[in-house]
Amino acid sequence: MWMTLQARIPAGRQFMLLEVQQRLTDNLSRPGQTGFRIGYGGPVAPALGLQAGYQYFYIEPARGAASSEHRLWQQADGPLARLPGDIRLAWRLRLEERLLEGSDDLGWRLRGQLRATIGDGRKIAPVLFTEGFAMLNRTDWGQRTGRDQWRVFAGVNLPVSRDLRIEAGYMHIKLWRPSGDRDIHVANVTLFLRP
Repeated sequence: MWMTLQARIPAGRQFMLLEVQQRLTDNLSRPGQTGFRIGYGGPVAPALGLQAGYQYFYIEPARGAASSEHRLWQQADGPLARLPGDIRLAWRLRLEERLLEGSDDLGWRLRGQLRATIGDGRKIAPVLFTEGFAMLNRTDWGQRTGRDQWRVFAGVNLPVSRDLRIEAGYMHIKLWRPSGDRDIHVANVTLFLRP
């Protein structure tokens, strides 16, 4: 189960992004992954937003040693199309520079997401997204060049108030690894706070 709280705090036309994540594994005696993300950005054109920031992850997997990861990230996003039935397509492209404590190499990763929603988020409605991850280089801590994972999410948007909504559903993750491919099934819940 993955749980996320994401808050966007207005700063003029821009915003501050604050995010806390907890990702539980099937071994509940270990914390899984705990993450904190901060960022700043906003619209730079009618159909383009830019953001950048820092993310920290503490990773204690179901099996294996614990580690700490630091990431710098830059992101571009925006609306893609509006289809009949008020279906809205949006895109996101994120570049991450990842460093594991105790290593010297910086891992570069590119993520691309396509998202479909109905309406503007103020009503109960389905949400779908798909996101692919590509590793851009090799590192001394195990990152290899090429495809890394693919995520597909299907869920529902649940507005709670004018400033708060919940997005809950199922996410399938396909991981490609030298030791063998894996499929991960995730109950994913995100709280979006937009004061």
